[in-house]
Amino acid sequence: MLGVDQLHTIFLFVYSDFNTTFFPIGLFAMAVAPAQSVSKAMNALAWLLLHLLAFNVANQYTSRSIEEDALNKPWRPLPSGRISRDQATILRWALVVICTLASITIAGPGGPTLIVISVAFSLATLVYNEGGVSTDWTGKNLCCSVGNMLFESGTTLVMGDADKLSDTARLAIALSGMIAASTIHVQDFPDVEGDRALGRHTLPLTHPRFARIATSNIILAWSFILGVIWALHPVLYVAFALLGALVSYGVLYGGDIAYDKRTYILYNVWLSTAHLLPLACKGTP
Repeated sequence: MLGVDQLHTIFLFVYSDFNTTFFPIGLFAMAVAPAQSVSKAMNALAWLLLHLLAFNVANQYTSRSIEEDALNKPWRPLPSGRISRDQATILRWALVVICTLASITIAGPGGPTLIVISVAFSLATLVYNEGGVSTDWTGKNLCCSVGNMLFESGTTLVMGDADKLSDTARLAIALSGMIAASTIHVQDFPDVEGDRALGRHTLPLTHPRFARIATSNIILAWSFILGVIWALHPVLYVAFALLGALVSYGVLYGGDIAYDKRTYILYNVWLSTAHLLPLACKGTP
């Protein structure tokens, strides 16, 4: 049985991703799953949280990551000394096995597919972290897109009663992957100083002005495109477009680190809302 201190350490590993990943993808699955129940929702969220923990431990246990977190997020378990690197290494690889076993245990009708998704996620995590893909913005965006799609596929599959994803779910996951690939670097704007110190090649560092102009326009474009695809009611369409315009403005003009952090929070509100848009065509097969 884990004690309070161990649970707190686990919480700190995933804390940064609750608003950016856990809640948006949880909402996404509830919006597109063919059917829901309390037990299935709990299993789906547990599956998501376990895989999110696996990714974060893998993302934080390397020497380079510890140095980066010491600058950008010193409260995380490794730079703060709550857990040693040797302990984190054991946890990192143990979680690969645990995630696979969990997928076998909680798998319903879509069991074989869920296991494949879990294994694919572990491989993508390996490429992203140990493979060094995360140091360059193109590889980082692509891997984040694939990772989000796997998160969403697995969580949605556990949430529903079917043995495969619905057409609406597959469309929503594809759109979500494209959104992530084209906008996820909004998270890098507040971290430019730490990334510069560590020699990372994020888009806001390599092409600062282009990153702001392109990303702001892409967010604005997605705000209109998604409204058309999901056939939103005109009032909802305008509201979502205005939210996208507000995020777009914040990204375009930027500011100090505190300003970019606020913009990133607003971006996550926009992203979470985008994940809920499939509810507009809930009846679509």
